[in-house]
Amino acid sequence: MKGKLFRSIEKYHYYIFAIILFVFYIITNYFVILFKDPEGIHFIRQTDSLSFASIYLRNGFNFFSPGVFNQNSIEGKAACEFPIMYYITAILYKIFGEKIFILRILNFAINLAAVIYLYKLIVKAVKDKFFSLLLLFIFISSEIYLYYANNFLPDSTVLGLTIIGWYFFYKYWAEDKKLKTLIYCFSFFGIASLIKVTYFINPFSAMLSLITYDILKKEPILKTLKNNLPALISIIIITTIILAWNIFVTIYNKTHNDYYFLIKPNPFWDTSKEWKEYVFSALTYKDGWLKYAYSKHAYYMFIYISISSVLLIVHSIKKIIIPTIFLIIGSVFYFFLFFAQFKDHDYYLLVFYIPLFFIIINSVTTILNRFPNANYILPKLILLAVLITNFERECNYLNLRYKDVKSWDAHSQISYIVKENNLSYVIDSLNIGENAKFVVMKDITPNGGLLFIKRQGWNVGYIGASAEYEVNKLNELKNRDFDYVLYTQKDYLNYTIAFNQEKIYEKGEISIYKVVK
Repeated sequence: MKGKLFRSIEKYHYYIFAIILFVFYIITNYFVILFKDPEGIHFIRQTDSLSFASIYLRNGFNFFSPGVFNQNSIEGKAACEFPIMYYITAILYKIFGEKIFILRILNFAINLAAVIYLYKLIVKAVKDKFFSLLLLFIFISSEIYLYYANNFLPDSTVLGLTIIGWYFFYKYWAEDKKLKTLIYCFSFFGIASLIKVTYFINPFSAMLSLITYDILKKEPILKTLKNNLPALISIIIITTIILAWNIFVTIYNKTHNDYYFLIKPNPFWDTSKEWKEYVFSALTYKDGWLKYAYSKHAYYMFIYISISSVLLIVHSIKKIIIPTIFLIIGSVFYFFLFFAQFKDHDYYLLVFYIPLFFIIINSVTTILNRFPNANYILPKLILLAVLITNFERECNYLNLRYKDVKSWDAHSQISYIVKENNLSYVIDSLNIGENAKFVVMKDITPNGGLLFIKRQGWNVGYIGASAEYEVNKLNELKNRDFDYVLYTQKDYLNYTIAFNQEKIYEKGEISIYKVVK
């Protein structure tokens, strides 16, 4: 009976995985979050992403003419990562209407597929289904991952594409050796690397792993190169396309006088001593980002099994440990090249999730390889306890990111004012055309308020700025040919404005003025 029960579990483990995953998403409130507007940490970057999609909808779907609502650059033209997700979102806007949640759903769909492929990859590597389930859910029970996996930022989407790429790589390398599988692998790697060049460490590590494995088998160099010619060609193609896009972005942004989006590294050696201290502080468990990735128990588990696998390294599986080593090396380079960004951007940590995943898989497979007949009931129970405690803690942190955001998140407050006062509808009802240019006062986000009124223009404000200071900034913009000013506080009207304006709408603290030219 017992054997039959376990055989049934082995047979239906995918159904068990699907049920647990569905419950997992219910508990994390994922299906509610899917339909939320941008809010919470990195609200600025969320609205930047959405702006690209909305501008594509408005510029006739000219793929090579990306831009945002903010007009600080010439005509708002600006480029950053490869905008394929924004372009697809714009097409869906055209079909279903400009529903902001569409980009969330797209990103979630990719990450859902990635979770499925990640589980399949773990099953292929580890074999044991119970271990596979535990490792999978520990891995995705990370508040940082959970927050971005159904968000508007491209980083977790790229992580998802990369995971799928690694599944096809392992399938190719360890199982079928089919060219079709390798093409799938490098296609996912290539799209991911094109969107976020920092993920190029993955296809490069994969290619180096294939070559290193053959070298360790003492294959002749010419035969090694011939065996891995498709991978080498794939890397050359990916590299060429990435370089071409980045050259285009550099020229495009320079031509349109845009310096907002980061398109180059911020390396360790160009960082001040004070900033280095900020970054290292941000990467501590006590006060920094690491506590939002996993719980202490999870970190202890990662460290313990990693040390165990190092001690048992002779029993490691080459096709797992080799890419693990290259990913670790690549991650070190990535850390020092983009060092300054870690101070304020927790989503930069997502790049490290791939090497972490490989470290854990390598550790588990090494231990299982060394002790194939051991009774692992106690380790499985410990992992289950780690999963439960980690999941509970990370869910609490995830809920905090969405709890009462309006009261504490200064970045999104103006956007909340715009949404709650239905100002997009108000502006339309005033027969103000879509091409009219607005200045949104007190908005500290480049694209937040503009996104929600669906008009291009400028933002004026920063945290703690006085109305007098912001009016002076508004006056500096008077030659930028804007048509309307959206005020969110009446205090502004107590100061001298260096141009004529006519009030056309007022409700509470909100007022809209037309510039008289």
